[in-house]
Parts: sequence; structure tokens; C-alpha cells
Amino acid sequence: MKSTHKISRTFLFTIMTFTLLSFFSCSTEDDGGGGETQNESFKVELVKIKATAITNPSENGHLEIFGTMTSKLVIEGSTNVKTLWSIEEADAISVTTSESQLTGTTSFTIDRNDMSGSTFFVEGQLMERDNSNPNDNLGSASTSINLNNIGGVEEFDIMFTTDPDQQVAITYRVTKL
Repeated sequence: MKSTHKISRTFLFTIMTFTLLSFFSCSTEDDGGGGETQNESFKVELVKIKATAITNPSENGHLEIFGTMTSKLVIEGSTNVKTLWSIEEADAISVTTSESQLTGTTSFTIDRNDMSGSTFFVEGQLMERDNSNPNDNLGSASTSINLNNIGGVEEFDIMFTTDPDQQVAITYRVTKL
């Protein structure tokens, strides 16, 4: 009887030890809150381009566009710039008043705690190639958005309106991943 009692006590002690170990190991696992950083990821993609004004007859109904488009994330003075699209003069694309697909994609991840102190921009500098005249500067343009307002997929336009005779709109999309 003594040995049965010893076995029962040993068994009970073993069960209690495993129960306590299980409890403490479960309670110390990170539940996603507290000190662990929570990140948000976003994708930025260029969607389309179109001329909104072509009033110079020498352009023959189309513009030959080249330049650069970038995305820029500024968090409390720290800046992260990524190129979305960059075309040299020799590779200028033909743009008409009909929408044309424009491709360029980048993505970034931001700590959720930095969202309120950050500003996101899409910026560009475009030129129009002229074979017989100097190239036309379509100017620089920039848009900024609040990433806290992006809940899924949002589209925005950036307008290049420096030259009243030659204007271009580029549509881009921001997706919260």
C-alpha cells in the first residue's frame, strides 16, 4: 500500500509540475502587444498616363515623355526615396489624350507607431522630347497622402501643368497589404 501511495504522490507531483510549466510557458509567449513592433506594409504602383492638354499643332496629337517618378516616405526627418519609373530621353514614350498603361511598383513597411508622424509623397519630373526644338520642361509635381487613411486600395492623380500647352496626368495606386 505504501508503494501505491508513493506512486500516486509522484504521479500527482509530476502532473502538477507539467501543469505549472505549461502555464508559465503560455503566459510568457508574446501575444502581439506590448513591446513588439507592429508593422504596416504598402505597395505603390503607377497605373496610367495621359495627356490632358496638347494644344501645339507641331506635336501631331502626341507627346514624347521622359523623366522620373519616385515615392518618398518621410518619418520624423528620415527620408526613404524609391524610384517608381525612370525613362531617358532616347526611350521617351508616346502619350496621347487616351489613357496608356504605365508600370512601376515599389513597396515599403512602416512601424505602426510611426504612421502619425510620417508623410508619404509621390513625386515626378517630366520632360517632353522635341526633335526640332529644345525639349519642353513639363515641370515637377508632387502629391502627399496620409497613410492612416489607406484601408485597402486607393487611386490618386498627379498633374503636370507647368506648360499650359502640354499637360500630363499620371494615376498611381496605393494598396495596404
